[in-house]
Amino acid sequence: MEKKRQISDFFEKNDWKSVYQAAPETVNKMLLIENQAEFDDFLEQDGEVAEPVFWLFYGALHGDSLMIGGYEGDIGEKAAVFLKKRLTDVEFQIIHDEIYQLHVDIDDDLGRYDNLTEKITGCNALLENTGRLLHLEFDDTYCAGVYFLSVV
Repeated sequence: MEKKRQISDFFEKNDWKSVYQAAPETVNKMLLIENQAEFDDFLEQDGEVAEPVFWLFYGALHGDSLMIGGYEGDIGEKAAVFLKKRLTDVEFQIIHDEIYQLHVDIDDDLGRYDNLTEKITGCNALLENTGRLLHLEFDDTYCAGVYFLSVV
């Protein structure tokens, strides 16, 4: 928790280099870069890092959410492994069939293959009386698009 507070302070001060030094793996993943030199180049062009996006990636890298690339295709098994750790056995069994049918392709305008949003909405309808819900967030700030799935 202390590290998160420290990083928040760096964001408040627009101290981008300290943000990078505190969480290089998060920044590298978020910006699709490999090192501080590339981050310095990014800063010269863009000038700042979007804090809400940073926290999405930070959470995923620390196990709070599941990061799903926009073109991953069949993610049923990946999502099931993540959700089994965060839901009770009863809750997981309620959504079991829906989870194993998840597919992602953000360019599928006709919805023939991309059903992530639809299936998560269906899971939430099934979980409605459990007090638990699945939260899906999409971000395309620094890349073509990535989803973050979490349990709330």
